[in-house]
Amino acid sequence: MFNKQVIISGSNGYLGGKIIKCILEKTDYSVIAVASDIGKIDEMITREAIDGSRIISASSRDLFSGACSLSDVVGSIHLAFSRRTRANFDIANSIDYAWLFFKTLRGASVQNNILISSQGVYGETEGFRTEKTVVAPSSPYTMAKYATEILFEEVLGKSRKSIIRLESVIQSQNLVVSLCRQAKYEGVIRLRGGKQRFSYVDSDDVGTACVALLQYLGEWKPVYNVGANNERYTLAEIAEKVADAAVGNSFQRPDIQLAKEDIKLNMGMNCELFMQDTGWHPQYGIDEMIERIFLSV
Repeated sequence: MFNKQVIISGSNGYLGGKIIKCILEKTDYSVIAVASDIGKIDEMITREAIDGSRIISASSRDLFSGACSLSDVVGSIHLAFSRRTRANFDIANSIDYAWLFFKTLRGASVQNNILISSQGVYGETEGFRTEKTVVAPSSPYTMAKYATEILFEEVLGKSRKSIIRLESVIQSQNLVVSLCRQAKYEGVIRLRGGKQRFSYVDSDDVGTACVALLQYLGEWKPVYNVGANNERYTLAEIAEKVADAAVGNSFQRPDIQLAKEDIKLNMGMNCELFMQDTGWHPQYGIDEMIERIFLSV
């Protein structure tokens, strides 16, 4: 018998698997895992080496048709969204999907709803973004992310809910993975620019952040920034850290080749509000994250 369930969209994705694994390991909740194809949920369970006894797999079609019971659902996490590299058509479809998902939650009177969004909705700004920073999305992807936030607020207006704006999940971004592969297999790291500033969060830390919010009994704020908190590194600094990881794992220190270009990019958020409310702190710093990726590629 399944008690207290959390429903999660986009369950088959990399981050979805990490969040589900964390919920199952750290809480007594069961999970309704939603994906377009149930077979992909089985693949995620295998990939993450999860005990699937507390997972209920549901297709999006079954969920939206009412074939999936939500009577025991006490919380939700909406993850399903197109990758930023996909066509604008796919990104637009993500908004349609979110609207259907939110309407389904409202129809079942689900409380404790979490929307996973992105720091990208803040746009380009020099300083560290806070929850009060003016939203200024600058691409179709980030505009769609912000549109989804508006839908979330409107459709689920009376429920307990919060938007989590994430820093870039380091395992889901090609940059650091590519630098580690170059260092490990080519003995060289090639860069363009070098002054771009990046901030990252580890996928496992996203899982513990979601659990911390679900278990937080106080008042949820409308928006939380979640990430490393006032930490960011230039591309050149990240390359040096990758080189350090190579040496630390008995590889020759790679040659760093920098093609100088004036590329403007400033990421990074202040995440103190979430930390103060929930007591959550990231377990992995930038060095540990790079080490984990270097060992995995």
